[in-house]
Amino acid sequence: MLTLDDLADLRKSVEKDLGARIYFGNDERLKLRKLTLGIAPIDRVLAGGFAFDRMSLIIGEFSAGKTLLALFALKAAIELGVSCAYIDGEKTWTPEWSESLGVDTSKVLVVRPRSGEDAFNTALTLVKRRVGVLIIDSLASLRPKTEIEGDEKEIFDRQHVAVHARLINRGIEDLEQVNDGTLIIAINQLRSGVNAYGNPETLPGGKAQGFYAWQLIRVRRTAFIEEGVGAKKKKIGYKLLIRVEKSKQSEPYREVEVSYYYTGQIDELMGIIEMCIEAGVIRQEGTYYFIDDVVDEATGELSQLKIWGRPRLLEALKASEALQELIVKRVESMPSIEI
Repeated sequence: MLTLDDLADLRKSVEKDLGARIYFGNDERLKLRKLTLGIAPIDRVLAGGFAFDRMSLIIGEFSAGKTLLALFALKAAIELGVSCAYIDGEKTWTPEWSESLGVDTSKVLVVRPRSGEDAFNTALTLVKRRVGVLIIDSLASLRPKTEIEGDEKEIFDRQHVAVHARLINRGIEDLEQVNDGTLIIAINQLRSGVNAYGNPETLPGGKAQGFYAWQLIRVRRTAFIEEGVGAKKKKIGYKLLIRVEKSKQSEPYREVEVSYYYTGQIDELMGIIEMCIEAGVIRQEGTYYFIDDVVDEATGELSQLKIWGRPRLLEALKASEALQELIVKRVESMPSIEI
């Protein structure tokens, strides 16, 4: 039987003979690197952000905010000087909208694949070349060549059943096999099945994609934000609910709601409030909210801030950036539950 002292020699020997990547458990290369978005409540619900060397899956119905969340990740990566690529299977990419969100579009490789095989072959090459961030938008749009080039009889022939699911599963498996540091975000659409019983929601491409995901993130538009009254009322944004249904870096089923405006801005204050209440930084007793150890601007002493009602709490945070920074720092200093 090998002793602990023999492990180092064994590791070198196996790496040389088989080309396998073998590390000791405390190796720095095994530590998880994360991409923070700079949006406190979203980073909190993602347990620090998206993970490099892993695949995150964002799902939701149409116009729910899936691409929006991915583009905020793209923006954060570019600001850190990380190389980025975007596989645009849906032709979703528009420079004008991306730039309105703050994305430097001159630093993003945009791929327009002709087929699903073309998309995954390109993705595989990019990952092998160690691109920093890769976004696939979306898995549902990556049609196999047999569907594009075949005639109607061939497409509906029995041997072509589930060909799309096999393409997606094989493509994700290949990416996972060669990935060595790339942050992959795959987007997929929720569709409604025809089953009369149970959950009608289904993912194009089959369920296996969820097994490979490091994080499974569901986004949903809960309500529109409107301004004006009567005939002059118009929609200026919507409330975006982000729920992490699977996570291998924290407890699952965290969720947060933020407000997104069509100007490209996210109002994170409501999300910050929910985040602080959950963490205990803001205590809620009935309709009153309490924040401990706040510096009194008049006396310079620490005091307890007591505010009645959610609207007034929101106004107090909007009026004081120092108060916002205080409660966000307190939450960030608290350890999250990681598994």
